[in-house]
Amino acid sequence: MSSPDPAARSRRLTELLSVALLLVLVGVCLLALSGTVPSIAADTWDFRAAYLHAGELMRTQGGGIYDMQTHTPETGPFIYPPASAAMFGFFSLLPTSAAVVIWVAVLFSCMVVAFACAYRLAGSLVKGRDAAFIAVLALATFGAFYADVTKANINSMVIALMLGGLLCVERGRERRGGALLAAAAFVKVLPVVLVVWLVANKRWRALQGWAIGAAFAILAPLAWTVPNHGVIDGVGADVNLHVEYVQQTVAPRLESQEATGVGGTSNRNASINAALARLFLPDSQMFAVAWPDKPVSGPLLFELPGPLVKGAALLIALAMFGAGAWASWKFRDDPLARLAGAGLVFVPAMLGNLLCWPFHFVALLLVAAPALAWGIADKRDRRLAAAILGLTFVAVTAMFRLEAWWFRIYGLQTLLVIAAWGLTLWMLIRRSRRPAEEPAAGL
Repeated sequence: MSSPDPAARSRRLTELLSVALLLVLVGVCLLALSGTVPSIAADTWDFRAAYLHAGELMRTQGGGIYDMQTHTPETGPFIYPPASAAMFGFFSLLPTSAAVVIWVAVLFSCMVVAFACAYRLAGSLVKGRDAAFIAVLALATFGAFYADVTKANINSMVIALMLGGLLCVERGRERRGGALLAAAAFVKVLPVVLVVWLVANKRWRALQGWAIGAAFAILAPLAWTVPNHGVIDGVGADVNLHVEYVQQTVAPRLESQEATGVGGTSNRNASINAALARLFLPDSQMFAVAWPDKPVSGPLLFELPGPLVKGAALLIALAMFGAGAWASWKFRDDPLARLAGAGLVFVPAMLGNLLCWPFHFVALLLVAAPALAWGIADKRDRRLAAAILGLTFVAVTAMFRLEAWWFRIYGLQTLLVIAAWGLTLWMLIRRSRRPAEEPAAGL
């Protein structure tokens, strides 16, 4: 087989970059015209108050990142695994302004990597329509990436690691892919659910890579605990950090099914738990800041018992997760269906988590990319693909306007994401019931 024409490859790359830059420019201009472009310097509280503070504690004390006594009103609680704090320890060596700029640059790079991996996973289905694929996918999900980058959060890195891991697994580099998926889980714990996807797809070598990556991530805090405490005590401090993370961060929220102190049920929290709480629980928080002309506390509809509401939220998320795991196993022979399966597993975990902020929706790339690729390749899938991309666009974009508070406060944003998830599952089932007309995805 002859190698691709270098000139054609260069033209294609130029076209893709042009479309990407155009979308970024248009998106920023539209947001600027609507008055919603935040100042990066003033809108990076999570990074400055939580991430950098935890990194500084890790670097200077070798611990204490989960001890609430180490936090002040100017610093926030750290709710990520110890390996994440170890990473931010290196950023704490820099002046705050320099650390913010470098971190935002890292997030921009991760955004590009995420789209590049999604494109490579789509394979031959979008060949010849590369620009259209990137343009529509970027338009549908750009709002979430924009929110993540301008708030200097962490989700762009997480989705880049996830998609990079999935791409490595698909290309036969399973141990490397598993290690990248483990890295995502130890930067932010939620991607641990993709272990279920690996099992459903019988990716045993990837699971080996995941275990190796997890071991390195668990040992990462030693970079700071050993210099602070010595070798023996440093190892003990590392163990204590992981015990504290489970006991003080994970277990209490699993037991109470509440996110008090880290956002609660305010309208920007799109989790199933928060949406139902606003509708049915008394004293549920509506807004992070009280507005005189808007509801202050729930219930917005009528009151139901707390255990019933919290249990219903958990059952909905578990039912979705179970369906996603089933789909991952059932359709594991189709490369693009495997990508969709990863999304069908991860999105329920995202919505079932007690906190689901707008920038978490970067994960919708996992369902939007395969849906769009199928829609481009097969006219029979175009209506469903358009619906999934449209739901994604509305759910991601609605967060930018304060006037859309009713959209979020009544849980409609959550409902749209669930609908996009459901249509993706239906697309997989429908495709399996008919003979294929398009060529298999090439990876």
